[in-house]
Amino acid sequence: MGKRRKRRRGETAYINILVTAQVLREAERVAWTEGYTDVSDYVRDLIRKDFKERGVSIRVEEQKAEEAA
Repeated sequence: MGKRRKRRRGETAYINILVTAQVLREAERVAWTEGYTDVSDYVRDLIRKDFKERGVSIRVEEQKAEEAA
């Protein structure tokens, strides 16, 4: 078997949101049927897609280089 690469991550933070029970059930349904690990994975993907659409680029390496300077 091939060697598994560790995924590099930047500093993490939490986002808490309140939604109705109906919205949560639908988000869980979409996450499950679309192959996401969980609702958090689905929401992260939505954010990434929105950022891409807006031309926002977040790169861990660039952020670390800026912090070091």
